[in-house]
Amino acid sequence: MLKPYIFRHFTLLCVSCCFLFLSNTLAKDINTSIQGGEQPSVFSSKLALENEKIAANELFEIGINHYTNHKLEAALTTFLQCLDKIQFLNLPELHVKTTRQISSIYEEIGNFELAYHYQLQSLELYEAMSDSLGIAMALYEIGNIFFYQNSFELALQNYNKSKRIVTILGDSIGTYSCLGAIASVYNQLGIVQKSLTMNLEALSLAEDMSYKEGIAYALHNIGADYFGLGYCETALSYYKKALKHKKEIGDKFDEIATLQSLGVVHLDMDETEKALYFFNEALKLSKEIDSRSRKAEVYGLLSATYETNNNTKEAFRYMKAYTVLKDSILNENTLKEMAQSKTRYEVSKKEKEIVLLKKENELLGKNKEIASWKNYFLAILVTFLLFTSFLFFYYYKNQKRYSDLLADKNLQIQQQNEQLEEVNNLQATFNDTLKTKNEQIELQNQQLENSNKELKQFAYIASHDLKEPLRMIGAYTSLLHRRYANKLDEGAKEFMGFITEATTRMNSLLDDLLTYSKVGTQELQKEVVKMGEVVEIAMANLQLNIKQKQAKVNVGHLPQVNVSRSQMGQLYQNLLSNALKFSNKEHPQIWVDAQKNGKAFIFSVKDNGIGIAEEHQERIFEMFSRLHTRQEYEGTGIGLATCKKIVEQHGGKIWVESKPQKGCTFYFTIPFSPEILTNNTSVTSSEKMTGSLS
Repeated sequence: MLKPYIFRHFTLLCVSCCFLFLSNTLAKDINTSIQGGEQPSVFSSKLALENEKIAANELFEIGINHYTNHKLEAALTTFLQCLDKIQFLNLPELHVKTTRQISSIYEEIGNFELAYHYQLQSLELYEAMSDSLGIAMALYEIGNIFFYQNSFELALQNYNKSKRIVTILGDSIGTYSCLGAIASVYNQLGIVQKSLTMNLEALSLAEDMSYKEGIAYALHNIGADYFGLGYCETALSYYKKALKHKKEIGDKFDEIATLQSLGVVHLDMDETEKALYFFNEALKLSKEIDSRSRKAEVYGLLSATYETNNNTKEAFRYMKAYTVLKDSILNENTLKEMAQSKTRYEVSKKEKEIVLLKKENELLGKNKEIASWKNYFLAILVTFLLFTSFLFFYYYKNQKRYSDLLADKNLQIQQQNEQLEEVNNLQATFNDTLKTKNEQIELQNQQLENSNKELKQFAYIASHDLKEPLRMIGAYTSLLHRRYANKLDEGAKEFMGFITEATTRMNSLLDDLLTYSKVGTQELQKEVVKMGEVVEIAMANLQLNIKQKQAKVNVGHLPQVNVSRSQMGQLYQNLLSNALKFSNKEHPQIWVDAQKNGKAFIFSVKDNGIGIAEEHQERIFEMFSRLHTRQEYEGTGIGLATCKKIVEQHGGKIWVESKPQKGCTFYFTIPFSPEILTNNTSVTSSEKMTGSLS
């Protein structure tokens, strides 16, 4: 027989179980009575979220439709609205597709700064998704943006990175695209034969894949290479094949480029009428697809053609159209259309919210029924809680004993906490000191960042805003000379010559300033570079000057170093150009060499020119420092300052040793990395020069 107190506890336990069962049953009934098995507020939130995702996908499809129909402004507005919506949704694939489309449109209308900004976002998203093919595509597009801004070295770096990835992935179309892009860079750098070889390889690959778009673009690029090599008839043949393929695939944007190229070749062959025909066809097609960047290019070509044909009136008209169009890529009408599109989007959003409210009102009646069930359940729950509180009372006395023990433990913990507090106070004092130091460093970093931003802004102004008036001065001076040459006396003609010379000199000065400002303001892209190849490219760029001077350039064994390829090319080109310029010999001699010295390589460029007096050997590395008049030797006085900035950014130093009329030797150091030492074992301090180029 059970003892009385055991029986009492057993009874209370049974009653508690009954109440728990009843409560669970009622809760289950209430939940199943709600549509979809969810609370109305959760249901509404999920419904709203799904509607937002559907709206984002619809906006993307509308943008694609506008882009396909060449409505670039409408497409840009729609994609920007879609991007706004995606910021708060978990749609990574739609996010990256939208940013790529926005970048493509900005690139097409000529806003390369925003195109680069959004393409970098795409690259970051692909990296977060670990999408190797997407990373390769983003690098390829970034290369295109640098290419169209004539930053060919940066374009080549990105194309090569993309090509390495697609080659590993076995992506044939990606490999084809990178081959064509790299070839285009070599074409622009004047290495046309190498460009032609790569384009022929790209054409073969496209034909093996039956890739129609690839065949069209490869044919165009091969035509450009043959034109660069002077084979005009062969170039025309390839351009015409490319035009036929582009018409078949419906690529009107690139069809315009081929029409322009056909016109340029005919213009080079003195076939002005044929050139004008192709340029006008390109202009007609540019207006049809409303591509402002293409229209601006055609206006420039038409202006140049009419100027060559001595039709100054038409040349001026198209030059004016080119100038106006360049400054109005996004004009007031575009902004108005974007505002109207935003209004339509807001109206659509409100309509969807009204539909959502109607659905929630339909659930209101159901909610009232649920509320009555809730009240009933609440009454039962309160009764259950009162009953169970009696059960917990029996355990109170036992809990009191344990509480006393816990109090003792808490006292011990309190004492330990007081000791820890003293330690924390010391740590806080140290942290305050560290915080003050960090704030000072952060302020200095901010000041440095602001300075870099101002320098970048200066570079932008120098390369765009300041050069535009110079081009206009030169163009109008040329027009005045042609139109009024017979009416001007010799003094006026001499003055016009001074103007032309001054604009040319100012343009050169702005180019040198832009090069100088870029050094140190952009992130240094280092790679393992064979310095012999860098010198070879620099000599190729100066080949005409070398032949005119009948100079001989002797090149010794040069090592591999971890540097920026483009900056080393600029450094060697400046030093070789100076050696050629300041030579009074009938056959100038130049020696290029390198030696190991401790933890660095010492590179040297030696000549047999006019030399530099000892008191001027430090001053020549300062900005605008000139030792001779412009009548004696041309130049801006920025080249050696740029060389110094490049070397110091790589952690080295530069100096010169010279005596008047006995030539001079420029030295600069580059630290070497241990991991590439094994590739430089052939360079020693005792080696002599073995190769020469002239």
